[in-house]
Amino acid sequence: MKKNWLKVCTLLLCFILCFGLLAGCGGKDNSEATGKDEVVIATDTDLKALDPMKNWNSSCYYIYWTVYDRLIGFNEETGEFEPELAESWDISDDGMVYTFHLRKDVKWHDGSDFTAEDVKYTVERGIETGCGIYPSVSHATIIDPYTIEFHMLEPNSLLMDKQWNGDACIIKKDCGDDVAQNVVGTGAYKIKEWVTGDHLTIEANPDYWGEAPKVKTIKFVTMPEANTRLVSVQSGDVDAAPIPAANVKQASSDDNLTVLSKESTQVNYIGLNVNCKPLDNKLVRQAIAYALDKDAMIEAQLEGHGSVANTMVPSSISGHNASIKGYELNIEKAKELLAQAGYPDGFEIELASVAGKHDLATQVVQSNLKEIGIKVTLKPMDATAFNDYQNTNKAQMFIGYRSSSNADFYVKIMHSNNIEQGRNAVGYKDADMDKMLNESYVAMGEARDAIYAKIQEKIHDEAVVLPLYTSTVFAVVQKDLKGVDLLSTSGIDFSGIYY
Repeated sequence: MKKNWLKVCTLLLCFILCFGLLAGCGGKDNSEATGKDEVVIATDTDLKALDPMKNWNSSCYYIYWTVYDRLIGFNEETGEFEPELAESWDISDDGMVYTFHLRKDVKWHDGSDFTAEDVKYTVERGIETGCGIYPSVSHATIIDPYTIEFHMLEPNSLLMDKQWNGDACIIKKDCGDDVAQNVVGTGAYKIKEWVTGDHLTIEANPDYWGEAPKVKTIKFVTMPEANTRLVSVQSGDVDAAPIPAANVKQASSDDNLTVLSKESTQVNYIGLNVNCKPLDNKLVRQAIAYALDKDAMIEAQLEGHGSVANTMVPSSISGHNASIKGYELNIEKAKELLAQAGYPDGFEIELASVAGKHDLATQVVQSNLKEIGIKVTLKPMDATAFNDYQNTNKAQMFIGYRSSSNADFYVKIMHSNNIEQGRNAVGYKDADMDKMLNESYVAMGEARDAIYAKIQEKIHDEAVVLPLYTSTVFAVVQKDLKGVDLLSTSGIDFSGIYY
C-alpha cells in the first residue's frame, strides 16, 4: 500500500513537472513571437527594381536573401555546400551533367507548387540574360517534377559555387521581366507593401518549407545618408542599418547598440574607360596608378579598417596572385609617364561614384591626381543612376567594387563578351585576355589558379582596373536584436533576425 502511494505521488510529480516545463517552453516561444512584431532596417540605396538577374545594388540583396531561395546554400565556416531547394545533387564523372533532386514540400508565395519547371525556366532565362549564374550550361532537362539535369557545354567547376550566390534565386516559371516589380518567391518572407523611394515591407511566409521566421514583418526604409541611418538607430526608430567605417566609433560609444563587423572579400577599384581619351593610352593609365595613395584612402574612407589591394583577386580567395606587389605611390614616376604619353601638363577627367559610398576616397583620388596635373571632377550619383551610367560605358573613370567567393567573379569583367551586358564597364577588348578567361572556365584546381595568376598579371600591366583596397562590413543594431548575418561577400542576410 505504501509502495503504491509512493508510485502515485511520483507519477503525479512527473506530470506536474512535465506540464510546467511544457507551459514554460510555450511561454518562451510565444514571448519571442510577440515581443516585437516588426523590425525596421535602414537601407543605403533605394529599391526601384528587384530582378535577381539584372538588379544588383546592395539593398536588393536584402530582399533576395529573405524572399527567395536558391538551389543550394553555403556554410562559410565549413566551406561546404548545403541543401536548400535541392535536397541533394549528383555530378557525372565527366562533369557534363549535374542532377538536382528537389524538395517536394515547397510552395510559391501565391500558393502554387514549386517544381522542376520553375528551375528550368530560371536556367533558360539566366542563360538568355547572361547573368553569369550558369557558366557553361547548355540547357536544362526535366527528368520528373522534382528532378532536373543541367547539361554542360564543357566541364566548369564554377557552376556549383554560383548556385548559392545572393542573386542565384530560383524564380517562378513565366514571370519574365515582370519579376522586377512583382516579386513572388519561395522564401521565408514575402512582399507585403512596396512604396518606391520610401520603404519596402516583407511579412513572414506562413507556408515556408523551412524554419518559421521569428519576426512577423521587416520594413526596409530608404536612408542613403549614413549619419541619418545611425541617428535613426540611436533614436530607436530603426532597429538595424549598414554603416560605413566612419560611423563605427560613434556607434560603438552607444551602450544601447551593438556594432557587428566582418572582414570582407570586397575589392574596391577604379575603372578607366579605354574608349575615352586619353585613357586609351596605357602610359596614362599607369601614371594614374602610380599617383594613387591607397593608404590615405583607407584612412579617409575606412578609418583604417581595410587593407591595400594589389590585385583584383583578394588574398583570401583561391587563385590570388601574391607575387604582384601593385603600383607603389611614386609621383615622379607618374609625371614621367604622363610626359611620355604626351600629356606633360595633365588633362581634365570625370570620376563617377555612388554618393555616400566612396565620397572620401574620391576626394583623395582628386587630390592625388591634382599633384600630377590631372584635374578631376567628382560625379557622385545615386546607386541606380550610377549603375546605368557605368553599365552603358558612359563613365570615364569610376569607383566600383567586386565581392564574391571565387576568383572568376573578379576577373571576368575583363572579357569582351561582358561589354554589351555592362559588366565590362571599362570597354576593354583583348584577344589574349578572352582566351585566358575562356580557358579558366574549364580548367580545374591548380591549373585554373595558374591561369588566374596570368590574368591578374595582365590586368596589372594594362592598368585598366586599378585595385584600391579591401574593406570590412559593418552594421549597427539594437542591443537585443540577434540573427543579423554579415557575409564575407559584403552582403547582410536579415532572414534570421529576432529579438
